[in-house]
Amino acid sequence: MVPIVLLGLLIGCNDRSKIVADLKAQDDLLAKQRTEEVKANEQKSKAERAAKQAELAKFVSVALVSKNDKVQDDDQRVAVLELVYDSKTDKNIKAVKGVLKIVDIYGAAIVDVILDYRGGITARQSAVKFDTTVPINRSIDAQVNLWDTDFDKLKSTFEINSIDFGDGTSMNVPD
Repeated sequence: MVPIVLLGLLIGCNDRSKIVADLKAQDDLLAKQRTEEVKANEQKSKAERAAKQAELAKFVSVALVSKNDKVQDDDQRVAVLELVYDSKTDKNIKAVKGVLKIVDIYGAAIVDVILDYRGGITARQSAVKFDTTVPINRSIDAQVNLWDTDFDKLKSTFEINSIDFGDGTSMNVPD
């Protein structure tokens, strides 16, 4: 900003509206450049995260194999999910953390379920967790949609955030 003002003063420009217009144009250009920089950094972060998740997917997969709706004794509705954790590595897995993204058959998002499985998975074996519960709050549309949607009309993907191995090592996806 200052260079344009100084240049205007040095060459004898005393048209204030021209100087103000030049300053505004410079501010707009800088704002546009910052926006483009932020977008480029976000895209780079997304690409790095996707690459790391693809790498971790070579070690473990998580699949939703059933969903049952239940009403508990206190009238609380819950969706009970059955999940299979499948080890694809020669290492024992101690824990897996991530997000199960559940969508309908048309791809419309229903709900994201944060998972933190600490039951252990033997190398090249599978572990089944029968009782992952998602409380259903009737005032939250996403949860009601999960309750209302039959299992055969659901699709899911699992985004891995971290894997802890039995030997004490771990792998994480950057935030």
